[in-house]
Amino acid sequence: DTLVVNGALLGSGLDDIGDCDVNFDGKIRLAGLTVEQKPASIDVKYRWRCLKPVDRNYWCFTHILDEQNKVIGYLDHQVLGGEPPMLQWREGEVAVEHLRYVFQPRYPESARRLRVGLYDLPSGERLKIVMSSRAEGMELSLTDDGTAILVDLGSNAVKANAKKPHNTIR
Repeated sequence: DTLVVNGALLGSGLDDIGDCDVNFDGKIRLAGLTVEQKPASIDVKYRWRCLKPVDRNYWCFTHILDEQNKVIGYLDHQVLGGEPPMLQWREGEVAVEHLRYVFQPRYPESARRLRVGLYDLPSGERLKIVMSSRAEGMELSLTDDGTAILVDLGSNAVKANAKKPHNTIR
């Protein structure tokens, strides 16, 4: 007899991520995204799904933009801090992460949008978005020649994973 156990312990709040569907070149899917803007910070939760093994360790870029689309902060990071590296991901595997950006005093409450995508750090090459069709409670649109999504945070602090449906990427 053999018992095989496979599972993961998710940190508090990591199981509450709004659904979305952004397909990066048929390789990686952003399957969940939640954004919560607070007076002095912004929290972003991501759920990534491996659609097929990749040949590079892609990084996520998340640029925090103000009303004039000027970058006021960065949440660029190696997905899961590189543990395990994306090169080791297998089809169907899911990665969940939570990042927090604390604003400098001159920028509080001025974040209006996020620009999110995947890129190869050594070359700077971005993965193209080949299909995107849903976002739970968020306004999303394609930008940067189809290599990023814009997440509209609205005119005031919002929790972007509200359970009501919204328009999605066009």
